[in-house]
Amino acid sequence: MGALPPFKLVVRDVTAPDELSLCVRLYEEVFRLGPGDGSLNTRLLVGMVRNSGIVVGAFDGTEMIGFALSFLAFDRAQRLMYQYSQLAVVAEKAQGLGVGRQLKEAQRDAAQAMGISTMRWSFDPFKVRNAHFNLNVLGARAFTLVRNLYGTHAHGLDVEEATDRLIAVWDLTGNRTVAKVTDVSETLVMPAAWSRQPDEQERRRREEILFAFDEIFAEGFVAVSCDLESDEQAVYSFEMLGAP
Repeated sequence: MGALPPFKLVVRDVTAPDELSLCVRLYEEVFRLGPGDGSLNTRLLVGMVRNSGIVVGAFDGTEMIGFALSFLAFDRAQRLMYQYSQLAVVAEKAQGLGVGRQLKEAQRDAAQAMGISTMRWSFDPFKVRNAHFNLNVLGARAFTLVRNLYGTHAHGLDVEEATDRLIAVWDLTGNRTVAKVTDVSETLVMPAAWSRQPDEQERRRREEILFAFDEIFAEGFVAVSCDLESDEQAVYSFEMLGAP
């Protein structure tokens, strides 16, 4: 994690329409979007926060430098209510300074205040620093891989590529090792850096890694950490755990 921000950071709930509009503006700025390109708007955010959604913002004085939003969701199979975190956005000048962690902690606190003990979100398995933050720092776990979750539409800084995502499950009670049933473990080694516009060889390598994720999850393993061993190599570690 980076050092503490060189400014006085306040992280709090955001509910008023004028401040929710700041979220939309920051989202468009960070992701290089034109107005309306990302389908995020103030009316949508107002509807969310008035109906069990959570929006938290990080402020330097009156300037919003980050926000995170989630909405209430229901797992029909497990009969479980949880918050699904759709976005966490930090201004470029504040990235790497711990703002993201404080936003996630504020989301956690707000969810717990609602009586919710689980949060989920998706993340790109090839962005290993973000994976390290989700798994190692927050203590979330990844139980499954969803292929092409958002389709292949280009979006701001994103190029038109498949949006394969791991699904993070975060136990907000702080229990990081839920129902461990065996000491059996597994690892998956991958490059630490990837091209924004991969060539055919890199695409094949990505597909091999995604297939390996599928096989490991099918065996009942859970991703518990992602460590950057060098500038060139990262390693996911898996354990055989009980259900989330």
